[in-house]
Amino acid sequence: MDIFNPDHDLCLANGSASFVPPATARQFGQDCSAIMEYVLPDVSPHKVWGWDRIVLGRLLKSGADPSQLPSEAYLDTVRELSHRRYALSCREYVFSKIGNPGFLCDIAPYEAMTMDSIISTVNEYADALLKAPWSGSGKGIRKVRPDSWTASDRGWCAKMLDRQGSVMVERRQKVALDFSLQFRMTPDRLLFEGFAIFETQGCAYNANLLASNGHILGLLSAYSETKDILRVRDLVGEYLETAFLGRYRGVLGVDMFFSEEGLLAPCIEINVRNNMGMVSRLVYDRLASEYAGGFCAGASGRAGASVCTDASARAGAGASVCAGDFGRSGAGLSAGFPDGQLKMRVLNASSPEQLRSSLAGARTILAGGGPDALHAVAIF
Repeated sequence: MDIFNPDHDLCLANGSASFVPPATARQFGQDCSAIMEYVLPDVSPHKVWGWDRIVLGRLLKSGADPSQLPSEAYLDTVRELSHRRYALSCREYVFSKIGNPGFLCDIAPYEAMTMDSIISTVNEYADALLKAPWSGSGKGIRKVRPDSWTASDRGWCAKMLDRQGSVMVERRQKVALDFSLQFRMTPDRLLFEGFAIFETQGCAYNANLLASNGHILGLLSAYSETKDILRVRDLVGEYLETAFLGRYRGVLGVDMFFSEEGLLAPCIEINVRNNMGMVSRLVYDRLASEYAGGFCAGASGRAGASVCTDASARAGAGASVCAGDFGRSGAGLSAGFPDGQLKMRVLNASSPEQLRSSLAGARTILAGGGPDALHAVAIF
């Protein structure tokens, strides 16, 4: 039994095994359950989007063998590792290892434990983002300025301090390009699976570019030197191996961005679960391989993994995108399939009719879009 549980972040934030996710999140999971075809197994033969106590309970109620499921202690570790303070620590590690971080954007994340420290940090930053420690996919985020505090903002902060113990405060930046690094943790090593470029509407996820790693690295290299991007990638991998190896198995997506000034902000968020960036990576690799006349086996041995391309060497840098200590890069094989011209988009609608209208221009529907569906994942 495979479960697409996009309510995973909400379940972690609540922390209770009796939590009932919102109906909209449950319907999204039901409508788009077919997306699990593009998810890799991790600690169990039952594939889930993210491991938490709610999804464990669903599997047990369905009759799953408890010996094939992760322990509650493992689920507690997943929740711990999903706290935003690990992204903060990852950012500190990257900054500490780069001698002259002139190409990095410092959002100066700070974990505030009191209302006074939240207010003083917002006053210092002038334009800030407040984030719930357990949150993701654009949820649990508020934009504030010293002159725009509202009673709602203060109430939200008080609630987070009471329920989650702290509030993360960051210096807000104007974003030019969002992207992520996709890793997969095995029992004995970390594998780098590739890059992903994504789009948001407001703070919420909207779409991913379908492109080879070589193409994506070329787009990223328009903002910063390829060698610097790969150096950050390797340092993030080093941190993840130190903090997560032996404690977690599965996909790790690390969100980053380039600011409008062309500076790289590393480790904005660590998704300790599957994510649409990894799905887009697997979708592209599979389609590109099929268009090339059959599946290719990469170094990881996974069907659909693609041949590496030395994009960084093409860009004039000394290191290859396939280099590093973390395994297969997953660089896409693009013969016969458009590289960087299509997007994988998540659609949400208020009615099935509205969804069908939105899907009219889709090239392929990957998941959802049924007669009564309000959600879909499609390629445009």
